[in-house]
Amino acid sequence: MISNVFFIKLRASICLLRGKVAEVLGSLQQAMKFYEEALRFDVFCAEAYEKLIKKHMYTPEEGIDLLIYNRIRIDL
Repeated sequence: MISNVFFIKLRASICLLRGKVAEVLGSLQQAMKFYEEALRFDVFCAEAYEKLIKKHMYTPEEGIDLLIYNRIRIDL
């Protein structure tokens, strides 16, 4: 039996991949949305977080706020 954790990580990975494709195609706004979505599914998706910060889509402070918000949602 496949656990829910597997599907959550799979969805995060798909969002991350879609973000990479959008970024390569030059659509940074769309890429940002996919990276944010990846973090909503998996708050520990370090690659999505790094993309948002390194590509200057987010400031480090905004990135931390996003992670804190997602972490609070997970805990509820």
